[in-house]
Amino acid sequence: MYCLRFIFVFTWMLLSIDSVHASAESTYLEDPEGCAGVIQSIEDWNVAFKSGDLEVLGSLYDGGAQLFPPNQNVVDGRLAIMEFLAGAVSAGVYVQQNTTEIRCMNEFSYEIGVAKSFVKDGETSATVRQVDSSRYLVIWRKIDGSWLIYRDIWNVI
Repeated sequence: MYCLRFIFVFTWMLLSIDSVHASAESTYLEDPEGCAGVIQSIEDWNVAFKSGDLEVLGSLYDGGAQLFPPNQNVVDGRLAIMEFLAGAVSAGVYVQQNTTEIRCMNEFSYEIGVAKSFVKDGETSATVRQVDSSRYLVIWRKIDGSWLIYRDIWNVI
């Protein structure tokens, strides 16, 4: 009985994913400009992170957002996320993102990509070294016309 239930649920999930993908793809293709707001928010995030502007970074997260960093507890809420990011900024982390896919739907969109993280070798050094590479998935949520990060997960590769 458990096996049949598993097969049913798994099949339903696959069908649901396929229909969501088809919907996202057709929405994206019908309105290529529809992702402009998400793309702008991604650029805003990168500029704010690089400059260490925690207020702007925080403003790009939904109040109920969650981060899922590898090998760490879930980071819940905008304030906790700002504290988490403040640690990365103060450690001199620089993130170079390469977005490989964006799909925009009505209220939610997703972004998939690969990122590399770098740090300076010492406070006065101009030398940077790569500390990791990761794949990431960001789910964006449209609230009052603004695209905000709702879920952010990455894993080290």
